[in-house]
Amino acid sequence: MKKWLLSFVSAILCFVLVIPSTFAANINDVLLNPEAGWKRVDLKKNTPNITYVGSWVLDTTAKDYTGKTNGDSMGSSKDLKLRFDFTGNKLSIRSWLIKGEYSLIIDDVHLGNFKGDNSTKQYGVTYFNDSFSNGRHSVELSLTQSETYIDTIDIAEDGEILPFTGVQAPLNLTANYTKAGAGLQWDVVSNATYILKRSTSMGGPYTTIAENLSSPLYTDANVQYNTTYYYVVFATKDGRVSASSNEASVTIPVPSISLDIESNVTQVSLFDTFVVQAVLKNASNIYAEDFNIQYDDNRFKLISVEPVDLVSIASNTEINDNTIRLITASNGADNGINGNGVLVNLHFKAIAVGSGKIDALKARVADNGYNEITLPLEDVGETTIEVTPVADFSLKDLGAASYQLNNNKSFLSELLMNFLGAVGIVSQVDLTKIGEALLSSLSYEFNH
Repeated sequence: MKKWLLSFVSAILCFVLVIPSTFAANINDVLLNPEAGWKRVDLKKNTPNITYVGSWVLDTTAKDYTGKTNGDSMGSSKDLKLRFDFTGNKLSIRSWLIKGEYSLIIDDVHLGNFKGDNSTKQYGVTYFNDSFSNGRHSVELSLTQSETYIDTIDIAEDGEILPFTGVQAPLNLTANYTKAGAGLQWDVVSNATYILKRSTSMGGPYTTIAENLSSPLYTDANVQYNTTYYYVVFATKDGRVSASSNEASVTIPVPSISLDIESNVTQVSLFDTFVVQAVLKNASNIYAEDFNIQYDDNRFKLISVEPVDLVSIASNTEINDNTIRLITASNGADNGINGNGVLVNLHFKAIAVGSGKIDALKARVADNGYNEITLPLEDVGETTIEVTPVADFSLKDLGAASYQLNNNKSFLSELLMNFLGAVGIVSQVDLTKIGEALLSSLSYEFNH
C-alpha cells in the first residue's frame, strides 16, 4: 500500500513539474496576454528602439477583431521592415492570421517565412521560440506579402528591446543586361563591404564571384549568351556576414549583331579609287571578328586593306581571285566594339563601267573570351557601286596627248585637261589613263 501511494505521489509531482511546458504558446494561439515569464511590446508608431523601414501604417480600423491588443497594429504593404535587438532567450510575434506573411532574420541567419493558418479573422502567434541563448539578439522582420499586420512582440520578462546592431541584409538588388555584361545594383549598407554570389538556378546553389566590394555597383562580364543568371549579395561588417539580399535575375540575350559593307559613295567614275568599310553594328563587348568579302572583279580591283585605329588585322587571306578572308582583333580591353565600329577600310579601283557588288559572305564574332557566334546570313550585308564612263574618248585624243609627252598639260585640249588635270607635265601615266578610258568609251566605234 505504501509503495502504491509513493508511486502515485511521484506521478502527481512529475505531472505538476511538466505543466508549464503545456502552456507554452502554439502557433495560431490568440494569446491575449503574455504568458508567465514573458512581457509584451505592443507595436505603435515610434515604438522605442524599434526601427521602422518603409511606410508602416498604424491600423486602428479593426478594434473588434479577436486578439487585437489595444485595438491597433502596424503593417500594410509588402517590403516593409522592422529592426530591433532583444535580450533574453525568448521571442514571440503575433500577427494578423488570415492574411499576410513575413520573413525573419535573427542573428544574421534567415529563418524563413511565417504566417497564420489563414482560416480565421483574428490575431495570434505566428512565431515562437523560447530556446535562444540568454543574451542579446538582432532581429530583422520583413513583410513579404501585402496586408500583413504585426500586433505584438513578446520577450522574456527581464529582457529589453534595444537598438538594432545586426548586419543589415542589402536591399533592392537588381540585375539588368548591359553591353558590358550583367549590371548589378543594391542599396548601400552603412560601413559594410559586400560579397556577391551567382547561380544559373533559381534559389542556388550560389558561387561567390566577388568579395570585399566597397561599392553597391558591379558588372559581371563573365556571362554567356542565352543564359539566365541569379544573384544574391551579402553585407559584411566587423567579421559578421548578413543574411542574403533578395534574389535578382537577368537573361543575357544573343545580341543582334550585323556586319555591313558601307561606302560614302554609290557611284564612281571609271578608274577612280574609292573606299569601302566593313562595319560591325549593334555590337556588345566584341573583340574579334572573322569574315569573308567577295567583290565583282570585273568592275573593281582591290588595291589594299587597312585596319582602322585600335584594330589589328590578324590574318588577310586570298581565297580566290575575288574573295578574301579577314580576321581582325581589337587592341586591348578598352577598345572592344560596343555599338557600331569600323573594322577595316578596303581600297578599290573602278576598272570597268557598270554596276558591281561588294559583299560580306559570312561572319563570326567573339567577345573577350566567353562567347562566339556566327551571324545569320540576313545580318551580313553588301553594297552596290555604279561605275560610270569618264568621257567619250577616241584614239585621236590619245594621239594628241602622246604628241605633248613631257610638255606642259596646258597644251592639251580642254577635254584632256579636265580628265588629266591642267597642271604639270604630260607623262606615261597620263597616256595609260587615256588608254584605259578609251576602252570604255561608248562613242569609240572600235569598241563595238
